[in-house]
Amino acid sequence: LSSPYSITFSTGSGPLVGGSQISGIVRDPGGLNVVSGAWVQVRTGDYAFSRGSQTDGSGKYMLLDIPPGNYILEVFPPAGSSFLPPNPISLSLAAGSDISQDLQFFKGTKTIRGQVIRKDGTLITDAIVSAFRKDTGNYVDIPVNAEGKYTLLVSGGLWNVSIRPASPSATWSWSEPSPEVNFALTDTIEERVVDFVVAVTNARVIGKVVKPDGTFPVAGKVFVNLSDEKGGNFGGPLLADGQFSVAVAAGTYRVFINSEDSQFGSPATALVTVAEGKTSDIGTITLVLRTEKSIGRVVD
Repeated sequence: LSSPYSITFSTGSGPLVGGSQISGIVRDPGGLNVVSGAWVQVRTGDYAFSRGSQTDGSGKYMLLDIPPGNYILEVFPPAGSSFLPPNPISLSLAAGSDISQDLQFFKGTKTIRGQVIRKDGTLITDAIVSAFRKDTGNYVDIPVNAEGKYTLLVSGGLWNVSIRPASPSATWSWSEPSPEVNFALTDTIEERVVDFVVAVTNARVIGKVVKPDGTFPVAGKVFVNLSDEKGGNFGGPLLADGQFSVAVAAGTYRVFINSEDSQFGSPATALVTVAEGKTSDIGTITLVLRTEKSIGRVVD
């Protein structure tokens, strides 16, 4: 992108009177190179307000028309990057503030590596391996190389490691629970090996995901996961038009939508069953705003 891409939410027809702005440059762990395609987000602690922008080719971002208040500023690396995000920054904005805040990723000292193969031992070369740290929300992913091997650099902490096909046309999938890897919360160098053995797929689930206003999410920022009763998972990313096509083994699955944009969550979905050699179209799934609340009463 040649200029920052942003998503904004407002109720007025023009700029916010007394609104603040935050801008800056995002750099790599060495601090010498800028990072384009990074996602910078400012939000309230309860996600009632959120505004995001993607860095341009010069690593610059700009967040405009932010009401006065207390906020959390976060940055997320581009897809496929091994960079890790810094800790969120707390900001207190007065009316009309103009904040300059540069951000810098860091490089992990912990290594997760391994190889992806089929049950017959043949190599998988079209896989993406990802690791997610739930307590911080840190997420990294990387494609395997021509030998089906991968290397992820992460920080200390507990990480869930998973894989997904790089292409909707893949004829394999992985349906086991995500293995956990635990590293010490220090800067010491550590390494763990996590290999994956995948299964051939024989069915497919298709559909579409839209935001609450009916527009499509940013491609590559939303992922579709299908889980069976044994804890196995199949999944894949959305395309630019909100469509998804996930290869699975025949069976029954619960659909869950995972959005990198923290203001959106997955709605409750019905079970979907697909037979061998068949394709099941589950239609359109609408993301929900995390500010929506469910009100109820517990009766003894």
